Amino acid sequence: MRKWKQRLWSLLLCGAMLVSLCAPAAAEEVVASGDFPVGGGAWEWVLDSDGRLTIYYVDDPSPRPMPDFGPQGSPWYNYGYQIKSVVFADPDSDYVLSIGANAFESCNSLTEITLPGSLATIGIGAFMNCNNLREITLPDSVTAIGDYAFFSCVSLTKITLPGSLTKIEFGAFSDCTSLTEITLPGSLTTIDGFAFEDCTGLTSITFTGDTPPTIYATTFDRCDSLTEIRVPAGAVDAYREVLMDAGLDLGGGSIELKVEYSITVTAAKGGTASASPDFAAEGDTITAISLYTRFWGPAQMVEPVQ
Repeated sequence: MRKWKQRLWSLLLCGAMLVSLCAPAAAEEVVASGDFPVGGGAWEWVLDSDGRLTIYYVDDPSPRPMPDFGPQGSPWYNYGYQIKSVVFADPDSDYVLSIGANAFESCNSLTEITLPGSLATIGIGAFMNCNNLREITLPDSVTAIGDYAFFSCVSLTKITLPGSLTKIEFGAFSDCTSLTEITLPGSLTTIDGFAFEDCTGLTSITFTGDTPPTIYATTFDRCDSLTEIRVPAGAVDAYREVLMDAGLDLGGGSIELKVEYSITVTAAKGGTASASPDFAAEGDTITAISLYTRFWGPAQMVEPVQ
C-alpha cells in the first residue's frame, strides 16, 4: 500500500511540473494608462508591470512637439517611481519633435530611454532628478537642450551629444556628479551659465569645433575635479582666450590645456599613412616607435603635425 501511494504521489508531482512548464508566460499587466492632448490630436500612454512606459500617437502620425507640463504635472507623474524605461511606440516615425518640459521629472527608477530620430529639442527639466539614469544618447536631430533638462541626474556617467547640437541651456547638466568626461560637438555655439555647475566628478572636457562656443563665467562653476581641456589644433589661442575669460585656470594652474595632434608616416617606397589623432599638452614630446606600414614597407620619416 505504501509503495502504491508513493508512486501515485510521484505521478501527481510529475503532472504538476509538466503543467507548469507548458503554461504560457504571464503577459505584462497594465498598471496605468491614459491620453493627453497634443497639438490638436492626442497621444496615449501605457505603463506595464515591467516598468515600461510606452507613448504613441492615436490616429494621426503628424509631427508634433510633446506639450510642456508644469512641475509634477505629467500624466504619469504619480507612477514615476515605477517607470524603468520609456519607449516611443514607433521609433521609425517622425511624430515626436520635442520632449516636453518636466515630462520625466523625478522618474527615480528610470534607467533607459529610446529617443526618436525626429527629436529636435529637450524641454526644461525634462529629465530632472532622474536619479538612476546612467547614460543617454541623443539622436542626430537634436539642436537644443533646455534649462535644467538633466539637472541632478546624479548617476549619469555618459551622454552622447550629436553633431546637430547648437545650444546647451542654463543648468542643463548641473549637479550631474557622476559625469567624468564629456565631448562637446563642433556645432555648439552657446553653453549657457551653470550648464555644468557642480559636476564634481568631471575631469576632462573635449571641444571638437574649430571655433569656440560662447561660454560664461558660471558654465563650469565648481567643477573642482577638472584637470584637462582638449581642443583642436589650430584653435588653441581662441580657446585659451574664451576659457580664461570664463574663469578657468589655464595659466599654470590645475587645468591643463591639451592640443590635438596627428602623426604622418612617409614610407621608404612611397605613400603616407596617418595615425589616429590624440591629445598632448603644450611642450610635450611626441615619439613614434617601431612604426610599420603594411603595404609600403618600414617607415622612413615620422613627422608630428599640429
